Amino acid sequence: MYLRVFPILRLPRRFGVFDYEIPDGLNVSAGDLVHVPFHNRIILAVAVATTEQTEVRSKLAQVIDVAYHAALTESDISRLVSLAESIAQSPPTIFLSTFGKLTNEQSAPHLVSSNNSSLSLSKDQVEQLQHILKLIRQDPTKTLTPQNLSVQHICCQLGTEASFTLAKLLRQKTKEQMLIVMPRERDVDLLAKLINLGPSTAVLHGHTKPYEREKIIRAWRSGRLSTLIGTLQATLIPAQKIDTVLLMNSGTDDHFSNRRNPRLDNRLTAAAQALQHNALFITTDFLPRPEELANSSSTIYSLPSTNQIIIDLKKPDEQTDTQLLSETLISEINKALQSRKKVLLFYNRKGVAKRVVCSSCCAMVICGACGNVPSIKPPNAHCLRCGSIWPIPDKCGACTTGRLNLKGIGNAHLEKALTALFPAFTVGRVEKNHTAGTGAQIQLVTEYFFSSIVKPFSKKEYGLVADLAADLSLNPENFRAEEETARKLHRISNFGKQQNATVLIQTWLPNLIDEMRNAEAWLNNETATRQNYKLPPFAAQVTVRHADAAALTAITNQTFTNIPEKLEATGRIPYHKLNEVITAIASLPDTAVVSIDQTYASSHSTHESKS
Repeated sequence: MYLRVFPILRLPRRFGVFDYEIPDGLNVSAGDLVHVPFHNRIILAVAVATTEQTEVRSKLAQVIDVAYHAALTESDISRLVSLAESIAQSPPTIFLSTFGKLTNEQSAPHLVSSNNSSLSLSKDQVEQLQHILKLIRQDPTKTLTPQNLSVQHICCQLGTEASFTLAKLLRQKTKEQMLIVMPRERDVDLLAKLINLGPSTAVLHGHTKPYEREKIIRAWRSGRLSTLIGTLQATLIPAQKIDTVLLMNSGTDDHFSNRRNPRLDNRLTAAAQALQHNALFITTDFLPRPEELANSSSTIYSLPSTNQIIIDLKKPDEQTDTQLLSETLISEINKALQSRKKVLLFYNRKGVAKRVVCSSCCAMVICGACGNVPSIKPPNAHCLRCGSIWPIPDKCGACTTGRLNLKGIGNAHLEKALTALFPAFTVGRVEKNHTAGTGAQIQLVTEYFFSSIVKPFSKKEYGLVADLAADLSLNPENFRAEEETARKLHRISNFGKQQNATVLIQTWLPNLIDEMRNAEAWLNNETATRQNYKLPPFAAQVTVRHADAAALTAITNQTFTNIPEKLEATGRIPYHKLNEVITAIASLPDTAVVSIDQTYASSHSTHESKS
């Protein structure tokens, strides 16, 4: 008899199963982890199947022993192999990410200490959570899947505090295992610290020690662990029986690592676990994603924000000596400081393309075809959404008199201006590698503040929360830029509401920003735009680094476009063609780095584009 195995190793994408001889007397089955010789060393491998025949002509090495009986079920293996195929990666590499190096550690894992903190929510958040629980109790409309299983997927517009509370409520309702997926290690630790999820809860992320990780893997597989909070590996390891999968902050790019192999998306792997176990799948964020709308059975929205002041930076009566410090903003800062409250000013300067702005009326150049903010590469403007290219005019099209100039301003300049305007108060910047400003009365913060500094249920110390340039995140090179801008708008509104603070939004595009305030209407419009331009969830975006567009087009019969400055080519692939394209790309050398943006939209979606 012979055994077919996947080595638990990082191997090139062309490698799959290997055959070994089963020695007499060894009891081995599919799903076991076994020790086998491999290139003069002993490694772990996943047993896939036993067979009486082999195509290998040379003498086969023998399986040494079984290290872990029934580590995976047949559906576990199928799930992980499918994930590998979906990103043009070798299954052995995915199994390595799942198990790592095991040393036969059998003791019980470290469990999260129980927490009895008293946490409060607003009345409308409590009502929203009650509505979600009521929806779950009802006989749900199921989303059909290719495996003929049914999964209830609910996407919810919830802030961090409400999402944390939902985790506790779901744990109380869940009879079997519950998987909670977070984008960052800090978020995992915060949830475990703040919320009591029962006595059998563990955390698993990149800083979990290898011996502790193995304990968690065994306890989760055997069912001795009821709740697991984690990042990517937590979504991969086999479970006994999962009832509920909760994925928080579903819109952040931190769920997807594009910097190292395997390039897996937590959202895709979490959905695969829910699908395998026929579990309830819930996603939460300040704003749902168009992908979630296309694949969910229900969407729960928060009440539209009413505590925002929108400032048009083009208005002459708002302009001062310092760009971005409008008259209304300065007045509101004074009010907050006089009330002995702190001021939070959000301005994320890093990684933003230059804008072309009129020197007279402050109008910004946008694409006349689709309204997107273009990428500026003098002498031309290039819209990466619809493909339009046009020369940058000398004069403004809005006022016809002012000249158009490249504009840009950084946090350091604003810090000096604020210090001069408010000499009696402390001003500090809060950004990565510069966090001394967290105690200042006026804090000028970047994205780092929300991802790494602020904590849920924090004390109410701010009187004003302002976004100095809400449209700054309209990065022309990212088709999700408007979605990310809308999500940040709802995030800062949520934070201001939690703080009982005034929320002020500054923008050069007030009509665009104002439309984003109604989440449901804006998402429906954004979904229609995605469909028009064949973007996810209506097609997958496939990017291949160190590859030529012409060569990719030749092997896939799909259109790819070169992006020379990034040494990559990209194409928008309809879902009914995706498997065929991935199979073709998988034949490329490993020097061609493949990244596939498909999240958890898939070929069963009713929104699939066939054009």
